[in-house]
Amino acid sequence: MALMVVAALGGCREVPTSVVLEIQPAAGVALDELRLSIFDDLGAAVSAERLPASGPPRLPDRVVLFPRQGAGTVRVLVRGLQSGQVLAEGAARLTLQPGSQVSASLALQAGRLPDLDGDGVPDLADNCPAQPNPDQRACAPSEAGAADRSADVALVPDKPPPPDLPRVEAGSVALAVTAPLTGEIWATGTTHAITWSSVGPVSAVNVELWRAGAKDRDLASNQLPSGSFSWLVPTLVEGNNYRIRVVDAQQPAVAALSPLFSITPWHYVLPVTVENRTAQALTSYPVAITLPASFAYAHARADGADLRAASQNGAVSFDLSLWTVWNSGGISKVWVRLPQLAAGQKLTFYLFYGNTAAATVSSATSTFPKRFVSSADLALGGPQSYDWFELQAGHTLTLLKGQPLVIHARVIALSGTVNGKAAGYAGGPNNTAGVGPGGGGTSTTSGAGGGGHGGAGGPGGYDGTETPGAGGLVNDAVSDTVDMGSGGGGGSGPALTGGPGGGALTLDAHTVVVTGTIDLSGASGVATTRGTGGGAGGGILFQTVDLDLGSATLELSGGKGGNGAGTTAPNGGGGGGGGRFKVSHEKSYVPPLVLKLDGGLGGTGGATSPGQPGQLGTGSSKVAPYSDPTLAALGAEVKL
Repeated sequence: MALMVVAALGGCREVPTSVVLEIQPAAGVALDELRLSIFDDLGAAVSAERLPASGPPRLPDRVVLFPRQGAGTVRVLVRGLQSGQVLAEGAARLTLQPGSQVSASLALQAGRLPDLDGDGVPDLADNCPAQPNPDQRACAPSEAGAADRSADVALVPDKPPPPDLPRVEAGSVALAVTAPLTGEIWATGTTHAITWSSVGPVSAVNVELWRAGAKDRDLASNQLPSGSFSWLVPTLVEGNNYRIRVVDAQQPAVAALSPLFSITPWHYVLPVTVENRTAQALTSYPVAITLPASFAYAHARADGADLRAASQNGAVSFDLSLWTVWNSGGISKVWVRLPQLAAGQKLTFYLFYGNTAAATVSSATSTFPKRFVSSADLALGGPQSYDWFELQAGHTLTLLKGQPLVIHARVIALSGTVNGKAAGYAGGPNNTAGVGPGGGGTSTTSGAGGGGHGGAGGPGGYDGTETPGAGGLVNDAVSDTVDMGSGGGGGSGPALTGGPGGGALTLDAHTVVVTGTIDLSGASGVATTRGTGGGAGGGILFQTVDLDLGSATLELSGGKGGNGAGTTAPNGGGGGGGGRFKVSHEKSYVPPLVLKLDGGLGGTGGATSPGQPGQLGTGSSKVAPYSDPTLAALGAEVKL
């Protein structure tokens, strides 16, 4: 065999024209066999030779290639197998230096490389990528002619790159187009996808990669007039300048030439495995990933702007939207939207980082498709479901009366005002007890009682041996839900209604941040000869993984009892009891800046006793698992 392969390097000695090739493994792929093929201008020099000749592969590995005489370039294909099945491939085009030994690297990639003509030789190692020729002998005249015709087109003269030379990443650099062709390029690392379209009759195009200042193409391929094509181009060097030319194969004088661009690859990848723990498929679903303080923050930009997400390792594109809350050196949260996750399914996607020049692509809008952001004041009640719920500063969300509001979301951010005052159980009218499990009592001779909730309502004022309206009872103490505040007792007359209780609000989300005000207070009673009772404070429940109330003001106080009015034995109403504050969190919890659970004051009036204040409400928090539909687990970081 004129071209020899040496599987291991010996001691230092002078060598003829040769290549030291380092073969890198494919991340996460177990292999029991490697097969090496080498092609040059005469065809196949080595065909699917086992490397090493026996035993399992040793990766990374280095081999020395000695070309046949007269060869200027060689094309190398390495396949990784497991139980006879090809699980990974790598390919490279190597330029030889006569009388010298050069070094090169070939990285295996999981799966199969692009093979346009289906001849079993990937495009990168194929001398005729649009024409089947598994023996890799010379191309047929039709293809060779089409490729050669592109040389008739003069390149736009090279110019020094501008100071703001664009960095190509998951985005696009538009081509300067002459009709009938248009095109664009985007890239991740050294894998490139080129898309183009034609506005006139074109049977084929020739796509070429040129290095700035070079006199010959680095790589060329024929393709149909519109579509996409992927290249793995190991000749690209970080910092060098390149451009793409798309040529009309039928009219070689017509070409689209991109501006100069440079490649800044991503150097690290972190696999993330996510499981759907429900019996329902999740579609377009934002998954939460927590990066711990032990994450290798030094490998990423300090602001996390280089973070990208892809459905495949080594994928052509960063095809998954993400949104980050970055805390370099601490705990960061990354949200990645998955297009589909079947019931019970586990899948792995990948986070890429380690690109100092990358600009951020973090976007809440694209990551949370069912996203609500307030644009004005609004009113809501009952169950509501979103990916993202945001109440902006300056806007007020009013709770509908008598309808507890439950917001389910992945992220809830409240910067405005939530007004649930007097949105709970109604006060009692015309000598009737207040509505709700802790409704305040009524009296035909004395002040009415305040409603009860987290604290008991105060009894009404009275004279002598009269019986005042009783204060409402404590309720809603042990449940994992939260109730509205009960209403105060009513007085004599249809207009003398007790104060309604405060509303109920449940915020159920993986992450909740409140920087505004939430008011779920009970309303005051009415001033009359026999004052009506104040309503009890409402209830609020947070069910989260991470909860931050550090800038929030939460008001769940009871309403004041109505004053006794007039000169004929006036008696004040009892104050409403304070509400209930409940927190169930799995990880972090920052308590509220202000939390008011006060009982309402009693109304004035009563020879023996004025109306009494309601009791203080209650607040509680516990650490408990959050019922997240998905569970994400981090793998080990891989250096690319």
